[in-house]
Amino acid sequence: MITLKYLILGVTYLGCGLGYLRGLRFNRAAVAIVGSALAATLGYST
Repeated sequence: MITLKYLILGVTYLGCGLGYLRGLRFNRAAVAIVGSALAATLGYST
């Protein structure tokens, strides 16, 4: 399960880093909200 935590974190950081590209459907704020909601749902928030 710890790998899933790092996978969510990595995808969130990657999405925030690439959020400036125009072809993406999500902007940086949406990526951060979805990533944090997913982490909270799975119980990874402290």
